[in-house]
Amino acid sequence: MIIHFLPYKSKHHLKFKIEEFSKLNPLEGKKFVLYGAKKKIPLNLALGLIENEFVYCSNWFDIFKIFLRYGYSKKNSIILHGDSVGFLIFSIFPFIRSKNKWVVWGSGMYHKRDNLRRTIEFYLKRFLYNRLHRINCMLIGDAKILKDKFEVHLDKVFLIPYKLRPHKIFSREEILIKIENPVTEILVGNQANKHHNHIQILKILSKFRDENIMIHLFLNYPKNEEYVKEIIEEGTKIFNNKINFITEMLTPDEYLNVMKRIHVTIIDVDKQTGLAAIYKTIDYGGVVFLNKVGLNKEWLDYLGIKTKSVDDISSIESIEELNFLTLEERLYNIEKRLTYFNIDNIKKQWEEFTVS
Repeated sequence: MIIHFLPYKSKHHLKFKIEEFSKLNPLEGKKFVLYGAKKKIPLNLALGLIENEFVYCSNWFDIFKIFLRYGYSKKNSIILHGDSVGFLIFSIFPFIRSKNKWVVWGSGMYHKRDNLRRTIEFYLKRFLYNRLHRINCMLIGDAKILKDKFEVHLDKVFLIPYKLRPHKIFSREEILIKIENPVTEILVGNQANKHHNHIQILKILSKFRDENIMIHLFLNYPKNEEYVKEIIEEGTKIFNNKINFITEMLTPDEYLNVMKRIHVTIIDVDKQTGLAAIYKTIDYGGVVFLNKVGLNKEWLDYLGIKTKSVDDISSIESIEELNFLTLEERLYNIEKRLTYFNIDNIKKQWEEFTVS
């Protein structure tokens, strides 16, 4: 039996993940536990019979019951996607014999030891991480943190992307049409989190306010009403009607329709975040600006994908310069992405990770 723990709050990301994981290891039984549901409200992801395998967890006791039910056998794999302290603590109970694993989404990796509480939390997490059977990271930077900071043995750490379905990429002709579009469309950040420095980036981009541009901001999660209000006020003041605030959740198709229009994506965060937006920008022939010391920039450099630092924007004087890659360089970035994200290889790696 393979049990996937997935965060209910990230339900907009879950449909494709659940659909693809349900197809892996066809001879194994599967359950999908949606943890963090404040109310056990059924989640309709249009997945048909797969949704019969959903279990809703609203508190630690619910998580504990899952471990009691499935943790008795070494044949079972219980896999945490995201971050849950409750999961990690229950996974070390002496009567739990299942193979407990973690797929790192970024949260849980960054701990300062600047006071007693944080120091205790750090050593607790270091202990818990080392008791896990396997850990999978989305970025090489997170794998390095596990090794260097939390002293996790590298034989436990894997680097397997989530990509489990064929890529939808733009052709040379589609990229040319996009480049020739008179309106340059720019995405700033990928969520309503202050770490994305939205207002600072909007002020830097204000020198292009008289150009033919449209700014897009995904402000539909997490719930952060005061910060969203602040961004809307400042953004409207700078760009008037040349800015699009996306405050409602989009369907997967609606999200992709936005990303297909994006020429430039700017994500100024030093942690792992926004990978879907970054990858889609590349797949659709766009260009990417990232925090120069961030894990996202380190990862794309590792893949050989050409990007620029957010700091470079301050010295850029024209929209043409902001849209900096040539057609051949855009195609080169797509080829680098396709080479690493080989679907058949990724499926084999996930099949081994989930059962071994």
